[in-house]
Amino acid sequence: MSKGYHNKPDHEDEYLEHIHIFQTMADAACEHQHLLTGTSGPPIPKGRSHVHRICVMTSYDPQDGTTHWHQVDVMTGTALGINCDKHTHAFQGETSYNVGHRHEFCSVLDASPEEGCYEHEHKKENCHCGRPEEDV
Repeated sequence: MSKGYHNKPDHEDEYLEHIHIFQTMADAACEHQHLLTGTSGPPIPKGRSHVHRICVMTSYDPQDGTTHWHQVDVMTGTALGINCDKHTHAFQGETSYNVGHRHEFCSVLDASPEEGCYEHEHKKENCHCGRPEEDV
């Protein structure tokens, strides 16, 4: 099988062992914004491609003297090829509702090589979003 961005390579284990980093700002709400930064979870096969789970807390903001942050728990879209040897994923969604508001966000993950160049360090159980693993 070809090693294109949307096809699994001959060595599927190599394909499955990578993560992506991301850093983006959520849209403004109630006159402030939050930073979203972190690493994706490991790949989750989807058709002839894969997706990643993003499960993080935003930066905090002391709005009106009340320090708060928001939870983010979304799935990315499938892989988008870049220059035939790297890929990325788009992601979008809304934060949790806290202190009377939520924030929208829309961005892409940093590029990752097509074949496994990252160690498999991120595990679903390290994400404490309160969502059962089988719901992923």
